[in-house]
Amino acid sequence: MLTPNEDFVGNPVHLILGLIATGVLAIYTISRKERDLAKVLSLASAIIVGFLLFCLLLKWQIWANRLLLPVFI
Repeated sequence: MLTPNEDFVGNPVHLILGLIATGVLAIYTISRKERDLAKVLSLASAIIVGFLLFCLLLKWQIWANRLLLPVFI
């Protein structure tokens, strides 16, 4: 139980850090100019599109969590 199989474990720490970073980024962009908001939205949409393309085009694999590392970085 304490050391689950790495093929089936999710990334809760990465999820929490990603949510915190998204919140900080949202607060930062609200306090900045409209031009900065457009840049942040374009970056966020590029990351989401990349994740969706990864999920749609790659064949499902048990170890797909390892292949998502570039999206997390």
